[in-house]
Amino acid sequence: MVTEEFEGVTAELVVGAARSHGHRNVVYAGDLSRAEALLREMVRPHDLVVTLGAGDVARLGDRLLSSLSGART
Repeated sequence: MVTEEFEGVTAELVVGAARSHGHRNVVYAGDLSRAEALLREMVRPHDLVVTLGAGDVARLGDRLLSSLSGART
């Protein structure tokens, strides 16, 4: 696997840039478990959740769907 890093670019910097362009509901979670917990609090029926990133974030959608399905049964 090839990993590229952009010197000086952090997740916090990306979040700040998104907010500065009017996207007020942007949150930095820090890790997959925290992201799942935040989304469980935020997501409502009929919402669309899009994940974007590399590495472990690819598993977030499945984890969220599984935990939300279990919470609603």
